[in-house]
Amino acid sequence: MSLLRDIRRTGESPGADLWPRLQGRLAAADAPVALEMPPVTWDVLVAGALAVLVLALVPDPGRFLAACGLL
Repeated sequence: MSLLRDIRRTGESPGADLWPRLQGRLAAADAPVALEMPPVTWDVLVAGALAVLVLALVPDPGRFLAACGLL
């Protein structure tokens, strides 16, 4: 935990005030904030297809995800 404390100490402001600063910036903006999705590239498609394929080939996907710590 000393690393986290050192990281927080080196910053200009504490990490807990991120949400109020973001709210202030959004309130000060004249136009609505548009959220844009990042482009879907081939590596994202391959990773998604691989994840679906693994879950389709595993006999018990719930147990597999629990064993991996994802469920």
